[in-house]
Amino acid sequence: MHDHQMGVPEDAQDGEQPEETPQHSPERIKIVERAIKHWKAQLIDPTRRNNLLFYRDTRTTTLRLDSVHEPARDRLIQGRPVSVDELLLPDFEDEEERDRQLADLKKRATAIFRIAQANQEEAGLETLYLGIGLATWDLGGGPKERDPSAPVLLMPMTLRPRGAGATRSFTLESAGEVVVNPVLLHHLAHHGVTMTVEELTNGIEGLADDEPGLLDTSEADEVFARLKDRAHGLQNFRVLREFVLGNFQYYKMAMVADLERYLDKLIDHPIIAALAGDAGARLAVVPEVVKS
Repeated sequence: MHDHQMGVPEDAQDGEQPEETPQHSPERIKIVERAIKHWKAQLIDPTRRNNLLFYRDTRTTTLRLDSVHEPARDRLIQGRPVSVDELLLPDFEDEEERDRQLADLKKRATAIFRIAQANQEEAGLETLYLGIGLATWDLGGGPKERDPSAPVLLMPMTLRPRGAGATRSFTLESAGEVVVNPVLLHHLAHHGVTMTVEELTNGIEGLADDEPGLLDTSEADEVFARLKDRAHGLQNFRVLREFVLGNFQYYKMAMVADLERYLDKLIDHPIIAALAGDAGARLAVVPEVVKS
């Protein structure tokens, strides 16, 4: 005869009962959900200072890759290394103009590299990304109000210096898999447009293989099409097929994702519920704190 009874979970044998999911009042659930919504809002800067929502070009610390040598840019997006020199268009008639543009590329690459290096050394943050596609729509503000310009896909990059002095240049290379801009998705949800990363990327091989880069730019175009389809209710929503290299920070989005992922556990936790403002949880927690 077997030592356990058919249909009885192992953890319920010997008098043990399976753990039951705590039941909480609708008021406690509402209070914690409201607090989490507030905490998430505090973690994300929705103002025009956030370049993951309101990207704009600068004279030295960003680099446009829209009008560069397209085969070189395609190789870069496919996860292959490309030198800054290769980004130049090959058919210059004026050698001085070519030298001027190359000098500008190197100047921008140097500034971007230094910022990325400082962020990594001082805060342990990897902030260098290639933004693929810029989503924008009309907010309905005045002429002085900038509309959103948010990268849709973010491709982590590295800039490796080559040479020194006047001949110094850089090699650009993918440093990880391409991801959907989580700040954009969070902001769209605030405007009533909800979608998951899976809905935007399902079936797109280059976004599901855990490898650096995309198979080709058509995969990015598919993401843009899906995004536009979901966000069609926003006034004049569109995705500009543009490519921008710069430093973007969204490390706090990991905390936002945790708040969303562990909502049930946060509601269960008495200290979290007390911090959120639930009176019953506070009454339960205070004696425990006093005892300790």
